[in-house]
Amino acid sequence: MLVSFVPLQRRCDMLDTTFLRVQRERLLRRYQEYRRVQSEGLYPPTMLEHKARVVREVIPLALSRIDTGSYGTCIDCGEEIPHKRLELIPAALYCVACATVRGQ
Repeated sequence: MLVSFVPLQRRCDMLDTTFLRVQRERLLRRYQEYRRVQSEGLYPPTMLEHKARVVREVIPLALSRIDTGSYGTCIDCGEEIPHKRLELIPAALYCVACATVRGQ
C-alpha cells in the first residue's frame, strides 16, 4: 500500500505560511509602536542605543527577509533558525550557535 504524503506536505506548507504571517504581523506591530513612541518623544534620552538600532534596522530587515523568502535562515551559516527562537526573537538573524559565537 502506497501512502500519499501530498496532504501532509500541504499542511506543512500551510503551517509555514501561517507562521510567517504571524511573525510578520508581530514585527510590524513592534515597528509601528516604536515609530509612534518615537514621534511622541516618549523614549527617554538614556534609551539603549542597541535597542533603538534593533527597532530601526533589524525589524525592517526581518520584514524584508519574509518578503524575499529568506526569513528563518541564519545569515552567517545558512542553517534554519528554529521556530522557537523566532517566536522569542522574531527579528533573529542568527541561529543559536552563530549567536553564541557572536555573544548575542
